[in-house]
Amino acid sequence: MAVFKLSFLSPKTATPTHELRFDRDAAEIARALDLQNGVFLDHACYRLDQDDLTLLASAVGLALPETGEEAELRRPHALDTVPYLVHTGYELPLMLEGRKPFAFFSDDAASPWLAETKELFAPHVADGTLLADMFEFSRMCPTTTGGEKEQRGSLPHLCVAGGRVAFRALQATLPPALLQLAPMDGRRRVRGGAAAWL
Repeated sequence: MAVFKLSFLSPKTATPTHELRFDRDAAEIARALDLQNGVFLDHACYRLDQDDLTLLASAVGLALPETGEEAELRRPHALDTVPYLVHTGYELPLMLEGRKPFAFFSDDAASPWLAETKELFAPHVADGTLLADMFEFSRMCPTTTGGEKEQRGSLPHLCVAGGRVAFRALQATLPPALLQLAPMDGRRRVRGGAAAWL
């Protein structure tokens, strides 16, 4: 038997509105969802539509709420065991509620996850509820040959309209040579060869 976590997702924020945990045989779940090679990958997160939820409910004998929402099914992650509530994955609703002043996102520029995240935030940037910036950095990193090489990168950053003050306070604590902020205010801009988003 294995523990599974089923999260019903808000269409507005793509974050869980409610969750359900249950114990079932992983192979049974994989067969019910017709997963590749009949295997439920422990590290994977599966997006389920209403048809998938119906199959899952009938295969494992669960009475699921009829919310009309999509859901994600996964095995519990180490993050689920920490003794406090984490904000990972809940940035958008927390920011819209005014409980989180800013957020950073980091992944490869071509990452589908990063594109989906930007898409969720885009309407709120467009209407002025959130502001988007690009946080660019440069640092010297050791190489395997004993030398140093410059590493350059950028982190998309979002903040609530009043959160820019909190972000500026954070930025003030960092070494100036390490980080620079390129304001975006919802328009595409290029600075130092790095394209900013939104």
